[in-house]
Amino acid sequence: GMKRVFEINVWPQNFEQMKNSDHVTIKTLVSKPIAWIEGGSRSIGINQSLVLNGSLSYDPDQSKDKRDATLSYSWSCYSNVSNNCSFLNESVIEFPKSNIVKFRPGTIKAKQILSIELQVTKVNASASSHKVDITILEENVPLIAIKLPDNILGKPINQNDFITLEAQVSSRNPDALVYLWTSDLLGEPDFYTGVRRKVVRSIPWRMKGLAKEFVTFSVQVTDEGVTGKASITLELNELPKEGRLIVEPQSGTSPVTKHFMKAIGWKIRSFHCVIGLHITSILRGS
Repeated sequence: GMKRVFEINVWPQNFEQMKNSDHVTIKTLVSKPIAWIEGGSRSIGINQSLVLNGSLSYDPDQSKDKRDATLSYSWSCYSNVSNNCSFLNESVIEFPKSNIVKFRPGTIKAKQILSIELQVTKVNASASSHKVDITILEENVPLIAIKLPDNILGKPINQNDFITLEAQVSSRNPDALVYLWTSDLLGEPDFYTGVRRKVVRSIPWRMKGLAKEFVTFSVQVTDEGVTGKASITLELNELPKEGRLIVEPQSGTSPVTKHFMKAIGWKIRSFHCVIGLHITSILRGS
């Protein structure tokens, strides 16, 4: 973080020698890094290669070309069969870079789910993490990665946002792929536009007023009769609540009386939201 000092100088027109001034100091805090594993949770066959890419993780305090220069990465794993992932040794995985993990084909047992977490840290800031679940199957399936716009990676989405989702699939015959998108909000196809396409957009009004903290988008892709699955979970912003506006005094003479307004008690789940006071003047006759 750093400190910035803002100063204001005020004087009557043409009388600068009568100048008076005031200043305020603003401290800029260090932002948490954003951890992100590209592609979301997905299913793979036992003989298929899997690459988990955390290179989209970034430092919000840095410019785009230097956004990962201050970061360090660590990976952890949990299996629903063996609890830990002690079998993930050098014969199973390799690290092309510290933010990328590559699983060698045929080295992991089928019929298990691996929960893999990436933790990203930087100096003088708390760490952040992102987790995906990898379902290991006996048969090969279409390998799917769900792509999101860069501007929402690791951030909560608003209830009135359009969310564009793209299913990236490697196939010898991409025109023959069949897509089916769903969501845990309603589980209905009309939650999306273009539900049977590679790229879909969510319909914002479906999310308004939801008392949910997270929303999961899922896609199934069928290629030559074999179906693969992928999903991605995003945090959902909520509306501020439980607050009130206090005005003192509540009556007076214009323009003599000075009214002071204070917003107190407003609560919000997500620390990503900025809460501000916007005042609209309403004139009513009496």
